[in-house]
Amino acid sequence: MARAKFTYNGGNLRRNLNELPERINRRVGVVVDANAAWGQSWARLNAPWSDDTGAARGGLFAFPASNGNTHTITFSHSVHYGIWLEIANSGKYQVILPAVRMTGAHLMNDLRRLLDTL
Repeated sequence: MARAKFTYNGGNLRRNLNELPERINRRVGVVVDANAAWGQSWARLNAPWSDDTGAARGGLFAFPASNGNTHTITFSHSVHYGIWLEIANSGKYQVILPAVRMTGAHLMNDLRRLLDTL
């Protein structure tokens, strides 16, 4: 007669499950940080205006931030006339909204891949 023996250690399982939300949050933070850098580069490369000084293009930034389980990316201009690039001429020269859309799509793909690895 064959016998099988199984030993269950619930302590390891509970500890791993308790640590899972923090591990996921840290990984999401890394993905958000990387996508902020990607979005900033995308905005600078795809800004639809021609530069005289390079100040407007060089002044495009994407700042990642996290507050607990909430992660954000904030896009901004550092030049005082950046708002006019966004709204003048019916938005012909806007770059912030297209950068948000592109970065959002890129971020969601990265998050899907992250969740597939868990």
